[in-house]
Amino acid sequence: MNNRNLLKLGGLCALLVALSYFIVGLAYLFLPAEQKGGTLLHDPEKFLLSMAQNSTLITIHHFSFGLGALLAIAVVMARSAIQATNYFVSIDPHMWLGYGLVGIWIFTISFVALRQRIQPRMLGLLGIAGGLLYFFIEFGTILNSELLITLAAGIGAMIVGPLWYGWVGWILRKKETADRVF
Repeated sequence: MNNRNLLKLGGLCALLVALSYFIVGLAYLFLPAEQKGGTLLHDPEKFLLSMAQNSTLITIHHFSFGLGALLAIAVVMARSAIQATNYFVSIDPHMWLGYGLVGIWIFTISFVALRQRIQPRMLGLLGIAGGLLYFFIEFGTILNSELLITLAAGIGAMIVGPLWYGWVGWILRKKETADRVF
């Protein structure tokens, strides 16, 4: 696959990640309280009873999050940040892999790109905000703070994440811009 096609694929995947994050945030906001946040860790009986009654929204939430994570790998590979062919499966009860490491990645590349002035300032600021919001979800899970998780999910998954991934997707779809920014 030539570089132009790889950038186009990465751009399309970034746009799909933006959509998946919006769905993740929307589904999370409408989840029953018993299925939110760290309920599984802190009150598994309550969580499982709620799941037995209706698991549709949490299924949509996790499916969209998983699909978005897979698509995000294509986004990363289109910017040559990761060149890997193997994968690993992990149980991530405290969500460090799902949120913490992704937050570090987005925060770091956005901060560096902002300092080096190789991307639009607003894109860098969105990325920094997005990275911080990933940490708020992580800390909310650890601290069992539904408020922190809900705020981060609402702002991050429905506004900042889709804007950041959408903008990155738009840049990647335009080769001449992608060559300058990434």
